[in-house]
Amino acid sequence: MRRTRIRRRRAAAAHRVHELIEDGVRSGVFRALNEHFAAQVMAVTIDAGQSGIFLEGTGLTAGDAFSEPRSGQSG
Repeated sequence: MRRTRIRRRRAAAAHRVHELIEDGVRSGVFRALNEHFAAQVMAVTIDAGQSGIFLEGTGLTAGDAFSEPRSGQSG
């Protein structure tokens, strides 16, 4: 049951990232590339961050890691 929820969330996240990439390509913010591949790369990256694989040795929690990029943004 938990794995099913995780798969659904991962698929939803990949779909949303895919939509964001498509929108960015259409608006000229991103260059054209394989949106499906990029979305899957992002989904795997999110999974790795949440599971702790990318966090080993950083001293960050998943919450810290995902909020950190925003903390340095201005305006």
